[in-house]
Amino acid sequence: MKAAPYKAGEDRIEGRKYLARLRATVKACWQRACEADGIAPESTLVVWSEGNKIAPFYERAMTQYLEACREYEAGGYVGVRIQ
Repeated sequence: MKAAPYKAGEDRIEGRKYLARLRATVKACWQRACEADGIAPESTLVVWSEGNKIAPFYERAMTQYLEACREYEAGGYVGVRIQ
């Protein structure tokens, strides 16, 4: 069986798709965390209550998204993990 030929830029397209999925996750977590604290999701700066169970998921998703953005802009592959 022959390996599929490499298509230039295909990895960059997959990287953009990965970033879009992460962005959607961050947005969903933001909205849920705001709802949990009774804050309007349109707010730009918030302080989560200590009892907000969604806030840690938002923080983790945002950290992962920002790291992936930096890697992508630096020309790295995002969404790929070698174990």
